Amino acid sequence: DNDGGSGHTTMLTIADSSDVFATGVTWTEPMPELHILNEGPSVSNVTMWDGETALEVITLPEDGAGTISLVMTAEVFDADTITVVQAKLGMWAPPGEGGTWLTMVDDGTGPDAVAGDGIYSITVEVREGLPEGVAMVEIRGIDVHLAQTGTLDRDFTFDLQNPGIGGGGGEALF
Repeated sequence: DNDGGSGHTTMLTIADSSDVFATGVTWTEPMPELHILNEGPSVSNVTMWDGETALEVITLPEDGAGTISLVMTAEVFDADTITVVQAKLGMWAPPGEGGTWLTMVDDGTGPDAVAGDGIYSITVEVREGLPEGVAMVEIRGIDVHLAQTGTLDRDFTFDLQNPGIGGGGGEALF
């Protein structure tokens, strides 16, 4: 990890148990294998942004309005170096790429605000005609040792609503 630890051990020296100061008879034998587990990156605080406004509910575009461009961000952390962060956008992906892993960026370009801050970004196109309800995205990080975000920790949901809902009544209610 980033703690600077490294090394290689192949022998174990064993002292005679009666020798308190380990100056007596010793012998060496192969060291048993040591397996260090590596956890994949963690993903948190997945947020959808419209400019500088964090959205709790995403309002779908009205018919004839085309698409709305939003930015989705996710905080991703790993003690090792992160090599890539990717998102499966499902219905928000470009046509034909709903099941494709798309790269999120943390380099200060495109949709990313600040390079190297651990917040990865991707542009999301919300098209007219999408169904109201819940939309799911999947986000994973992969570290330098190829450990990935756990499959149970990748899914994030957003609420979608049609325009005119939640306006306090009036004709939109009827």
